[in-house]
Amino acid sequence: MSVSVSPEGSKSLEQGQRPGTGQLAWRRIRAIGGTALGALMVLVLVAALFLAVVTRTSHAGIPRFMGHSALVILSGSMTPTFDAGDLIVDQALSTSQAAHLQRGQVVTFEAGPPSAPASVLITHRIYRVTMVQSPVTYRLVPRYETKGDANPVPDGNALQPSQIIGVYQFRIPFGGYVLNILHQPIVFILLVTAPFAVIAVGEGSRRWRAAGAKGPGDGGAAM
Repeated sequence: MSVSVSPEGSKSLEQGQRPGTGQLAWRRIRAIGGTALGALMVLVLVAALFLAVVTRTSHAGIPRFMGHSALVILSGSMTPTFDAGDLIVDQALSTSQAAHLQRGQVVTFEAGPPSAPASVLITHRIYRVTMVQSPVTYRLVPRYETKGDANPVPDGNALQPSQIIGVYQFRIPFGGYVLNILHQPIVFILLVTAPFAVIAVGEGSRRWRAAGAKGPGDGGAAM
């Protein structure tokens, strides 16, 4: 038994089976958007993992990378410049560089003696610079007095350049809370495995869509 199909009917059947131009464009946009979103998620996870590793392996608990250090602010003594919970980034300074600081710069310094096993780090603004004569070299060397922006009075200190470890560059609001979360062991494990999970899910989704696009009738026998 033979069945004849008119050219018009064949054309209508073909149009009914194939997606329109708009559908193809939408599928292409979804595919590109999904790929871009997956790549962005992987980049964010890798960046977070890198920060967690650098923090854990840093010397004396101060994360350093390419001459910069990251510190978590614990008090509000420098409000409104930055607040408790912010993450600040400092430019590391050598002792010779620290000898040329100016009034108004925000610096991070060791509050205790350099030989102390666990010196307290404080980030305040330079309030006054005084030049004193060194008893060893007889040259004039600076002494820095600092003050928190939110404090009513100066700190009453006289910092040597060797006590200053960095000068403030910028802050990341609430970044300190994020860094504390990254220190949690379970979060660290998730960060290690998450990029691989994202790649695996993306590849599985791609294969599932490819299998669905073929349709259940593809490859069947004709009668």
